[in-house]
Amino acid sequence: MESLFEMTRFDPAGEETKQEEVLLDNINKKIKEKRKLQISTPETDVTSDPVKKKRKKSKKKKGTPDDIEGFTVLGDPTDLTVKKATRVLPLWLAQPDILTVDLLSSQLAVKDLSGLDTGLVDKLVREGITHFFPVQRQVIPRLLELSPRYRPSDLCVSAPTGSGKTLAFVLPIVQALTGRMVPRVRAVAVLPTQDLAIQVYKVFNTFCEGTGLRVKLLTGEIGRAFV
Repeated sequence: MESLFEMTRFDPAGEETKQEEVLLDNINKKIKEKRKLQISTPETDVTSDPVKKKRKKSKKKKGTPDDIEGFTVLGDPTDLTVKKATRVLPLWLAQPDILTVDLLSSQLAVKDLSGLDTGLVDKLVREGITHFFPVQRQVIPRLLELSPRYRPSDLCVSAPTGSGKTLAFVLPIVQALTGRMVPRVRAVAVLPTQDLAIQVYKVFNTFCEGTGLRVKLLTGEIGRAFV
């Protein structure tokens, strides 16, 4: 009587050989397929030149300054017009009255200056000032002509240190403000240093005695000084 069941023992060595045979069969199949493909499509060396890309030239219309609307961008090549810079100066600098004086000419006595108040002349004599310096001879009569209103006239004076510029503006200011009834700030002298501000303050105080005018000194640690 034949048995209904067939029993086999597990052989590890046999299983490994079977797996190796399966792997070798797969590899051989792949090699054969590659060879068939190589035979069916023979190798052909095709050298194709790279396609040269044509650069698109930007066709920009050259505009003229008339075509530009609004404002012109700085560095815009379309703005080719050469523009001249026009100087804008105040009238007193654009059309100045240049005054000159002969230093070798005869000196002008304090009493001989027309238009100066007698009270100021007496104070000048008491201070030991008998003659005017050249800058004073030119500036004081000019400012007395504009008295009592100085606006809108401006005066620029260039003279070396010690030439008498302080007295040249102190005397006309004191004379123009003498007799004012309403107390308010009437004149401001701006100086670059404290020492110069103190010097101008003393000169103003000397010639403001007996006039009712008051002089104040404002200074700071750093900065300008005001009289």
